[in-house]
Formats: sequence, structure tokens, C-alpha cells
Amino acid sequence: MAEKLMSLKGVKYVKLNTAQTPESNNQIYEDLRKT
Repeated sequence: MAEKLMSLKGVKYVKLNTAQTPESNNQIYEDLRKT
């Protein structure tokens, strides 16, 4: 359940940050994995 929530959050973050560099999106994914 929590994993599904985190993956959905990750998708939202990527959609919000499509204008930024891929590196920024990777950083967001890493931050999500840590929590």
C-alpha cells in the first residue's frame, strides 16, 4: 500500500518537473526511495 502511494507520488513529481533536467527527476526519485 505504502509502495503504491510512493510510486504515485513519484509519477506526480516527475509530471510537475518535466520542465527541469532529468537529473532533477532522478534526485526526486532518490529522495522518495530514502523515505
